[in-house]
Amino acid sequence: MLTLEVEQTSALDYTKLNNGIQDTFTAIDRFEWQASDELRLMRDKGYYEDGGHKSFEA
Repeated sequence: MLTLEVEQTSALDYTKLNNGIQDTFTAIDRFEWQASDELRLMRDKGYYEDGGHKSFEA
């Protein structure tokens, strides 16, 4: 008789998956804060002029 072997797989560890997702969102939040701080510094100190721009918006 022909039988099909079925490989047993373990269930996903959702705790690890959830922790990984949370770590990713934490890193994204940190990057967003850092980017906004850098943009604020660029605007306040006029660093945009170093790039040849007449205004921050440009």
